[in-house]
Amino acid sequence: ASLRGFFGNAAVALQAASGGPAEESIELIRALATAGAPAFVRAEDAETTVATSLLRAASAYSRIGDMVGSDRLLREAIASDPNLAEASNNLAFSRIEVGLVDADTFALAEHAAVLAPDDPAILDTLGVVRYHQGRFRDRADGPGAITLFRQALRVDPDDPSLATLDHLGDALWRDGDQSGAIRCWQQVGQ
Repeated sequence: ASLRGFFGNAAVALQAASGGPAEESIELIRALATAGAPAFVRAEDAETTVATSLLRAASAYSRIGDMVGSDRLLREAIASDPNLAEASNNLAFSRIEVGLVDADTFALAEHAAVLAPDDPAILDTLGVVRYHQGRFRDRADGPGAITLFRQALRVDPDDPSLATLDHLGDALWRDGDQSGAIRCWQQVGQ
């Protein structure tokens, strides 16, 4: 089974690298799971689901720059397991990066945050959503971008995400705290 999984991983990677359609990778991942040899298994996994395999295949497509394929795999992962927070988060962030900041993007980011409220990447994505909504400060219906970025940074204060620091600087600047923004950006540049 592990040899079959190894070659399955290679086939999915080659499919992505060759610019092949994500649909073929989806079919292969499902066939491997049915055969008892799930794709993209990691040593630390207690179990690898089809949704997790699809999520990891989406990363392969993303790494080679095929965002259409990556997004298709992420949507399939969400359809397979709507509670896979990382898939919802990654699709939301992918949409933000190409300028699709709409109700669907907001819903994906908010859903991911409900599922994994302490994940720094998810907090960062929801912060970016709030930033695009112009919600820099907290409101009765939830935290604003500044709070979300700060929460994300508190998860691992010894190794802060440079992207989150940059996002926090942007939000602080837009909210009128230029000196706070500059301090964030200085940390990014170090």
